[in-house]
Amino acid sequence: RDRNHACVVIWSLGNEAGRGPTLQLLYDCLKALDPTRPVQYESCGALRYTDIICPMYPSVAKLRSMGSAEGQCVAYSANGRRYPSPAERPSRIGARPVVMCEYQHAMGNSNGNFD
Repeated sequence: RDRNHACVVIWSLGNEAGRGPTLQLLYDCLKALDPTRPVQYESCGALRYTDIICPMYPSVAKLRSMGSAEGQCVAYSANGRRYPSPAERPSRIGARPVVMCEYQHAMGNSNGNFD
């Protein structure tokens, strides 16, 4: 319905839906249908099936390190298995933007750590 409407600027594969080959297939399908817009998936870390690196709840130090080393996402190796090791990273990682998708939130009787 909104495919050609200017309000669609980024396609998303979802939110916290896991990882695996199905998401790669969805990414490839979206790129085949609409190569003009980026595809985002926050749980992907630095894997190939996202055009935007979307860390959740990063520290200020982690954000600073993501912007260092000539644009390489150097912080991801410190996060264990969630993100690939430097040897596993695609060579185009330095060309992808970093956008925080979540930093803090308030839910129920929690103030979301906004003191």
